[in-house]
Amino acid sequence: MRAVLALAMTFGWLTSAHAGDDVGVVVTGEGTALAQLSAHVGSWLSRHGRALVSTPLPPAALDRLGECFAREQLDCAHSIVETEATASAVVYVRVRAERAPHDLALTAYWIDKARPVITEQGGCRSCTSESLGIATDELMTRLLRAVMRSMGRVKLRSSPSGARITLDGEAIGVTPLDWELAPGKHTIRMEDGGREARTRTIVARADATEVVDIALASAANGPRDDGSWRRVLPLVALGAGSVAVVAGAALIAIDEDRSPSAPLYIHNTQPAGIACAVAGGVVAAVGAYLWVRAPEARSAPVAAVAPQSAYVGWVARF
Repeated sequence: MRAVLALAMTFGWLTSAHAGDDVGVVVTGEGTALAQLSAHVGSWLSRHGRALVSTPLPPAALDRLGECFAREQLDCAHSIVETEATASAVVYVRVRAERAPHDLALTAYWIDKARPVITEQGGCRSCTSESLGIATDELMTRLLRAVMRSMGRVKLRSSPSGARITLDGEAIGVTPLDWELAPGKHTIRMEDGGREARTRTIVARADATEVVDIALASAANGPRDDGSWRRVLPLVALGAGSVAVVAGAALIAIDEDRSPSAPLYIHNTQPAGIACAVAGGVVAAVGAYLWVRAPEARSAPVAAVAPQSAYVGWVARF
């Protein structure tokens, strides 16, 4: 008796990224082990970061898919998956009973919308529940290894890091990121806040790694802000504030007060000294504040000093 069991799954690698994140599973053929085999394939995929979905193909498409495999027409099967599957890929497993009792031949196909059909074969001799599980694990392991060898890889980097990445119009994450994708032409876009977005077109090759490293300039072709001013400014403020405090103390020390014996003209430097010392203390405090503040701060206090006067304010970037 022939039977068809279909299971569909959505999945994503836990340790690496993939362009398509869902797969359907179809098990068809002869014998009484179809339900067990289907459940075991689902369990294997789940252990490797996959999860089941409802239906990979409409019933009529499943029937036509079975006819394609009966005629060994892989292009026909790929066309049906490409146009009618609700998943990005379909794993199709065929079971055939051998002449010897309890011997099964297994053929697994990975049909991905983005690349040619990949096939692996296996078997189970004197099949028991335990030996069928072992045979299924071995078959799926070889199949997935073949799938990964057929994928292209890209290492996505940016300066500065943390840029948002769009691959062929779909957001996939932020830099740095290693990504696996189907061979062929792809468009990569990176953007980061006020910096100009950059686009790069690459041609991915099977079992090869492409490195994409993009420098993101500030908007309007301005100089790229690498954050170095956030490291230098606190030191400058601390140094300037310290110098101002010392200068203020010196002005206070040389101050001359009016007295009966004082000359006609005296150097009344105390007000300027006090102003300079206060302003220097404020600037030094601002430097210390900037030193400990997070680098992404968008506002900070400022201070300035002039002869016998000073002011304190707050500056922000919008």
